[in-house]
Amino acid sequence: MIPSHNIASKMSRYRILIVDDDPSIRAMLQMILNEHGDYEAITAEDGEKAMEILKNSGNIDVVLSDIQMPKLNGMEILREIKSMDPTLPVIMITGFPTIDVAIRCMKEGASDFITKPFKFDQVELILSRIVHERELLLENAKLKNALIQTREFEILNRKLSEKIKELTIMYAVSESLSGAFSTVDNILEKSLEIAAESMDCSRISILFLDRPTQTLYIRAAKGLDSDIIKNTRIPVGEGISGMVFKHGKPLLVKDVERELGPDLRNKWYYKTRSLISVPLFIQQEPFGVINATDKIAGVHFSSDDLLLLETIAKKVSLNIENVVLYESVYDNLLETLMALVKTLEAKDPYTQKHSERVTFYAMETASKLGCNDEEMETLKFAGYLHDIGKVGVRDVVLLKEGRLTDDEFQEIKRHPVIGESIVQHLELLPDEKAIIRSHHERWDGKGYPDGLKEKKIPFLARIITVADAYDAMTSSRPYRNGMLHEAAMEELFRCEWTQFDGEIVGAFASIIEDVRGKLAEKSEGIINLKNNITAL
Repeated sequence: MIPSHNIASKMSRYRILIVDDDPSIRAMLQMILNEHGDYEAITAEDGEKAMEILKNSGNIDVVLSDIQMPKLNGMEILREIKSMDPTLPVIMITGFPTIDVAIRCMKEGASDFITKPFKFDQVELILSRIVHERELLLENAKLKNALIQTREFEILNRKLSEKIKELTIMYAVSESLSGAFSTVDNILEKSLEIAAESMDCSRISILFLDRPTQTLYIRAAKGLDSDIIKNTRIPVGEGISGMVFKHGKPLLVKDVERELGPDLRNKWYYKTRSLISVPLFIQQEPFGVINATDKIAGVHFSSDDLLLLETIAKKVSLNIENVVLYESVYDNLLETLMALVKTLEAKDPYTQKHSERVTFYAMETASKLGCNDEEMETLKFAGYLHDIGKVGVRDVVLLKEGRLTDDEFQEIKRHPVIGESIVQHLELLPDEKAIIRSHHERWDGKGYPDGLKEKKIPFLARIITVADAYDAMTSSRPYRNGMLHEAAMEELFRCEWTQFDGEIVGAFASIIEDVRGKLAEKSEGIINLKNNITAL
């Protein structure tokens, strides 16, 4: 047995045991906690030393333990502590929070999690809550030992236990859902994984509202047949999901057939008798429901499962709201940038549609080179914006009808750097920024702005360089006519492995005839459309 723990009075300090094999982490936490005034921190470099301290020294109020350690790891320490003293709180420290770790720690009895790198405010907030909850729990045990078990105390104790569980679940879910989940689909997939694992159910689904038809459709699911996902449409106010959505209140059913009738059970494909359905809200407006059915053990869902699913539903809603808000702001910024590019091209009729053509050439070349979907999206986005820096070039230079002076050419050469500065706050991918900055670099290192050479020039920027050069050569200017296709291709071949990556020139040459045909068909279609409108 671990020696009995006496929570310190308000005049005493809470004793915190820090277990971590990293001496810098131990020293930092010990210094911070000792300076706080309410805590006295002692340390152990591994699990075996920690258990020795716990067995031989009383009055430890909270244990802070790293998960990854030699000898005894954090999970093994957690099990040993809980087997000897279930009331002693253990807070797990991890640098790599995952769903599996979070769920395992919750099931083993961890009181909370701290993720590296951590802030003292976070540590202090968790410790303050944990020691307060421990005071209440130990007072609870003391009263029970004294046979003071009133109805009022039982209600208070139950609420306390539920609150502790809710906070623990909320933190675990928050940690698991945190990170760069850039899309709604990513959030839904991760949420289904968390819910199915932690609730031990084999079928779980998230339904969204289709506003025009006022029906719910399955947006994401785990354990459901594809036909069910594709064909399910539930009118608002009908069935279990429709009623939960309409009334905005969660539902726990322990026996579908007995409580709701066999028709509902058969209609909604439930394999087991128990289910949970919880509404999803954004700013108090319902937008969907999350359903859990088919408890793996074959038993009915409990109030604990309902609490867990409600917690997950809140976090799902909050994360989706944040993504939607971010995408809305981001889309507005992109629309502004695209409008800026169109305004730039509209100044000079000789360069109209230049960015669109360059992007089209580049994507066809990239496809020939075997680029993946992410690289194609990068080219599609950054290709349109590659010349956006020209908004910072004076019109008298940009629109000059004649050759540029040396000073004017130096001004033009600044546009890649200006373009990068325009988009620097948009949190673009590195490859997207590289295209904007580096599309005038040369294979031989004589390009600008950085004089990069050969494969030090980002790969996608090298693709844009070839597409950009071809379109520039074949476009007419006030002081010269555009080259014929054959002449432009001769120039590309002449400059491969000096100005251009020869592999990319080869890929470009293999697709350009077909691409020119597609552009011609597209232009002809637009002309015919204009003629038809004029005739009307």
